[in-house]
Amino acid sequence: WMKAMDLLLFPSVRDSGGFVLLEAMLEQKPVVCLDLGGPGQIATTDCGIKITAESPSQVVADLAVAIAGAMGWGSSDGRACGRRA
Repeated sequence: WMKAMDLLLFPSVRDSGGFVLLEAMLEQKPVVCLDLGGPGQIATTDCGIKITAESPSQVVADLAVAIAGAMGWGSSDGRACGRRA
């Protein structure tokens, strides 16, 4: 299923590991996550978009923008994700 997706959306506020981000990056998929805990450390601007969590409404709005932006990533962006993982 990981190969069939366009990106990984991981908006968890409680998962401190976020190892699924590494799995997605190995498949050269961009990630969108909150800038918290492990996911905030794993994702970089080369392979993902990190959202600062200030309020629920702000997170929802920023996630929508991030998803739209990540959908335009090309194969070179995906290769950067694979190298980071």
